[in-house]
Amino acid sequence: GLGLNSKFVMAMLAFGFGVFLLSTPPYRKMLLSPWPWIGVFIATLVCMPIFLWNIEYDWPGFKYQFQGRHSDGGFSIDRWLQWFGTQFLFYTPPIYLLILGAIAFCIKKFQDLRFRFLFCLFIPSFVVFYTQPFFAEYKPHWSGPATLFMTMVAGYLFYNGLELFGRQLVLPQSRKWLVSILAIFILLNVFIYAPFIYPFMPKLHRMVSSEPWDTRNDLSNEFFGWEDAGSKLLERQRQIHSESGKKPFLAAIRYETTAQTIWGTKDPNIVMLNKFVSHYTVMQKKRNTLEALVGMDGLILTTEKYPDNPLEYADFDRCKETEYKYYRRDELSRTFHFWLCENFKGIKN
Repeated sequence: GLGLNSKFVMAMLAFGFGVFLLSTPPYRKMLLSPWPWIGVFIATLVCMPIFLWNIEYDWPGFKYQFQGRHSDGGFSIDRWLQWFGTQFLFYTPPIYLLILGAIAFCIKKFQDLRFRFLFCLFIPSFVVFYTQPFFAEYKPHWSGPATLFMTMVAGYLFYNGLELFGRQLVLPQSRKWLVSILAIFILLNVFIYAPFIYPFMPKLHRMVSSEPWDTRNDLSNEFFGWEDAGSKLLERQRQIHSESGKKPFLAAIRYETTAQTIWGTKDPNIVMLNKFVSHYTVMQKKRNTLEALVGMDGLILTTEKYPDNPLEYADFDRCKETEYKYYRRDELSRTFHFWLCENFKGIKN
């Protein structure tokens, strides 16, 4: 119940417990007792704030988690193979091979209730997140709830070995496996965190490729330039207000960019111009913000990460774009686009 207040994926635990009880005859009769259902009632009671909030705003959290994230992209085997490849990167190849071995080991040892229990907790998340990339866009870490339980079994195999199809696939307490895991972790962390100190990745890219560098490939760029862009956005708003006598409202398109613009400007009233339901649009609905802005001009911030045109999301008479490039040392970090859009008429459906 407490976990559901943080992340809906915690519900997978309940399904996992149910699978375990159903698949284990000595415990199956517990489903006929009041105790599991009392547990469900207590969990529901504890996470009731989630249901009350969603009821008030037409279920935005549930629509986003259970519909919006799984309804775009179409069927694609290539996308699933890309996702599967990212799992090796996320967990390192040695660990992920152990995790895959752990799945096979749990099936083989299903009569051992220790491994049956972990396997049953693993199955609901596995079914959802290992098939989801076939049908829609994904994030590599979404399968984490499934991987968690197999990581426990992988640790057991690391110290006890795995025999599969008559062959010893993993040597117990193998120094080579441990060294390879640490080496890959250290290398990955260097590539992830070193760019925060110095933007070396564009230079490395130019050494091995003639293709233009894409700033979106450097995660550290997400954390730079927003205060500069926010300052320039506020300066531009003041300038327009001084010249025309009309103060444009400030806005962004996506929930991520809206949050970053709020951070950069230190203004919590940034409007999100999108029919997509999120925390920001819900708060706007509560304050009737959008209705109050009809007829006003808007100053909208976008970036090259999401090169959106405001006219695709909201109804204006016209929009004019200006660009600001933010550099870290001598490397382009982020390109910001300031859109001055005239006469807001509402969000497009």
